[in-house]
Amino acid sequence: LIFFLMEEKKEKGQLSILLISDFFYPKVGGVEVHIYQLAVSLIRLGCKVTVLTHHKKNRQGIKYMGNGIKVYFTPLMTLYDDSSLPILLGALKILREICYIEKVDIIHCHQSSSSLSLEGIFHSKLLGVNVVLSEHSLYGFSFLDEASLNKVIRTFFVDMDETISVSHVATENLILRGMVNPKMAHTIPNAIDNTKFRPPTEKELKDMKKKKIKEGKEDIITIVSISRQAERKGTDLLIEVIPEICKQIPNVNFIIGGDGPKKKLLDVMVDAVGLKDRVKLTGFLAHQKVRDEMIKGQIYLNTSLTESFCIAIVEAASAGLYTIATDVGGVGEVLPEYMVKLVKPDKESIINAIKDTIKNYEKLKEKTKNNYQVLKSIYNWDKVAKKTKLVYQRALKKNDFSFITRIKKIFTVGHMSPILYLCAVLIDIILLFLLTIFQPLRSIKKNKKEFKYKNYVKYLRNKKKENEKNKNKSKINPKKGH
Repeated sequence: LIFFLMEEKKEKGQLSILLISDFFYPKVGGVEVHIYQLAVSLIRLGCKVTVLTHHKKNRQGIKYMGNGIKVYFTPLMTLYDDSSLPILLGALKILREICYIEKVDIIHCHQSSSSLSLEGIFHSKLLGVNVVLSEHSLYGFSFLDEASLNKVIRTFFVDMDETISVSHVATENLILRGMVNPKMAHTIPNAIDNTKFRPPTEKELKDMKKKKIKEGKEDIITIVSISRQAERKGTDLLIEVIPEICKQIPNVNFIIGGDGPKKKLLDVMVDAVGLKDRVKLTGFLAHQKVRDEMIKGQIYLNTSLTESFCIAIVEAASAGLYTIATDVGGVGEVLPEYMVKLVKPDKESIINAIKDTIKNYEKLKEKTKNNYQVLKSIYNWDKVAKKTKLVYQRALKKNDFSFITRIKKIFTVGHMSPILYLCAVLIDIILLFLLTIFQPLRSIKKNKKEFKYKNYVKYLRNKKKENEKNKNKSKINPKKGH
């Protein structure tokens, strides 16, 4: 039935992957960066990668990003926290066309709170495509919104082939929330761009030292904290800690980066206490500018109340900072003990940790000299892509797309939700049948030319050689007036 509705079997060749999530560029965040970097690394491994997300500001339709990542920005309305309106059956037509045009082998959805990801899981079996989900966050069981989401994903996860989480704590959390079989749950940690997050060069250190001497701030210790300014990121803790530290330690300044709903409270606190000279609020920071702010400090402070994997502390440690982080979620798994001081998520513990770190900073600085080399070998996007590809290969072995198997799995979830889900599946089948009649796949236009990564690499090499030749010529034959 699947092959009849799809009309064409997939051709053998490179692995074609469709990454689906509401959270993608130009918005910047942990999930967005993860999807982009994973896509780039998968292309290096010889895979074909396509991304499906909802429209962002002026970005609609099909766009191409660096290294040949093809992105479908669909015209879906956003509801809350940049997540699209959950229509359930609305994405069938788009998904059917993309799976046919791109010859998709694997649908890889990111973040269970993304309604577009859940739609991708729902339609995958009907389209005859294996599906994998990556979970990037931790969710509880006590609040109504969390309990509702947990019930929804338990129903949708009957169609899941494999799952990936960014930490062991997140894996356990997902198994409990979604009633996931532990055999299909995998832990693959995040990674960082090692080319960007490097320690300051000698020139940068000299320039910063000169600047400090001019301003008379040679003895100043700078604490950096860059994150989304929201409740779960511990902005309220920051608001309590900053005035107290500035009061007790006169040679400490702060650089606070990031934007969010709690940013106004930070502004009010700085104005009320009179700390404009000692607390720099950068506001929103583009990802490529984060490192430039980080290297201005000596200590990185993370005050999150919940975190599955804190990529910010890895970036800070790689840039040469000693880190202080709240011991919540999967934070304790991220860095070796000598790189980080883990504390309780309360005001007193954080203040005591900052005081202790400042006293022993010279000793701690010696221990963290080789941070960059150590973290470069541990957190590497190519390693993440290789591990993820192994999960894809496991998922591809599960070829049972039959309707009967799907019904059996659905009725293991509960009482009412399986009936509602089954009704939605039956409507989905009818819609696909109608699409097959009124819009046969043969009528859909395919792209004749496809991006080839090998040709792109050759082009870059040739371009580099040309630039080097031009530089050498200009050195040998300098123009007049230079």
